[in-house]
Amino acid sequence: MSPFWLWWLTKGWPWLKKNWMWVLLFPVALLAFLFGRDRGKVVVVDERRESDAARDFERKVEERRQAAVGELDRQLVERTGAVVQEHREELNKLTEEQRAAAEELLEDPDALRSYLLQVGSRARG
Repeated sequence: MSPFWLWWLTKGWPWLKKNWMWVLLFPVALLAFLFGRDRGKVVVVDERRESDAARDFERKVEERRQAAVGELDRQLVERTGAVVQEHREELNKLTEEQRAAAEELLEDPDALRSYLLQVGSRARG
């Protein structure tokens, strides 16, 4: 037998049986690195080569988005209209109350005087 085979049988094989995981670590790590490196790539598809199914899917998604946006716009207009109408009604109610109070104050000078004193004391703090 040659000296290499003799060395292998006496020293190399027992060492390999004992440390086999360290020997396999480098190739497995290298393969994991090479296959894992390709996972993060972004593939850009040329529009001319894009499939009809992809274009059809994009069109359907855009139609759904437009329908949802239209519905939300319609709801917003309805809610805004209701809030504006409610605000106008409240302002009209307050305006009528102030006009009624002003007419009462114009008819009664003592009430006007007490009202003006009250407003002046609130302004001074």
